[in-house]
Amino acid sequence: MKKILFVCYGNICRSPAAEGIFNHLVANSDQLILAAADSAGTHDFHVGKHPDVRSVKAAARMGINLTDLRASQVCAQDFHDYDWLVAMDQHNIECLREIGPQSQWHKILPMADFHPNPNYQFVPDPFRGDRDDFDLMFESMWTMVGRMLELLAEQPVAEIEYV
Repeated sequence: MKKILFVCYGNICRSPAAEGIFNHLVANSDQLILAAADSAGTHDFHVGKHPDVRSVKAAARMGINLTDLRASQVCAQDFHDYDWLVAMDQHNIECLREIGPQSQWHKILPMADFHPNPNYQFVPDPFRGDRDDFDLMFESMWTMVGRMLELLAEQPVAEIEYV
């Protein structure tokens, strides 16, 4: 079983969206994909709270339920418990490098690496936006998570190398 941890700033918008989409697509795939996802934030502002209501509603419009999720914060142990720590933007990558041991930094991947557009650099944070921003985030996240699952179906996580 491959374990993926999606990481954003507060764990109430982007990372729970990725977690929900990932687990939904795995559960509904016609392929056997032995993988599961969780999510966490680099900061503790929302620990224990539900995802942002706008994320919950955007997910529901796509048939995904996020209401059982609760925000948590990344810790050093996560670098041992997960195969990948997938960061939504460069700030999240920098924070992860402060949290985890350098010997485990190879597990940190930018979410944007899974976008089909090579010029896509980060997942915009919709927190200060409106419904359209959340819907757009979910649509692009669906694409990136789908590509991630294609890669996982093709080869084991340990064989996929990123720089």
